[in-house]
Amino acid sequence: MSDAQERRRFKRVKTPILCRPIGRPFGSWREPAQDIGRGGLRVYTDEKLKIGDAMEVELFLPDGSAVTAKVTVAWIETLEKDEPAGFDVGLAFLDPTDPKLGKLSAVLGDEPAGQ
Repeated sequence: MSDAQERRRFKRVKTPILCRPIGRPFGSWREPAQDIGRGGLRVYTDEKLKIGDAMEVELFLPDGSAVTAKVTVAWIETLEKDEPAGFDVGLAFLDPTDPKLGKLSAVLGDEPAGQ
């Protein structure tokens, strides 16, 4: 098992989920969100963010519903010019136990839908 797998405390969604920042430039976020789990997610963006920046995001789930969540920037990696965006950014949910994230748990298979 790799170090990355060992650090993961939560299951990851394998279905593409679109994510948009609320109150921030939408067009700067590219591709569906990656590695989505109860702890957070990864996004590709051209927006220059800083570690510790807090924001609200909206996640569009496969069933057509949406979930909003408060996140903080956990890490940032600058990407090369041939990559999908300027930055690969890790966002951590500020409260992974927030009841609003219950729909995300249903997608992950952690609990029944509607919880």
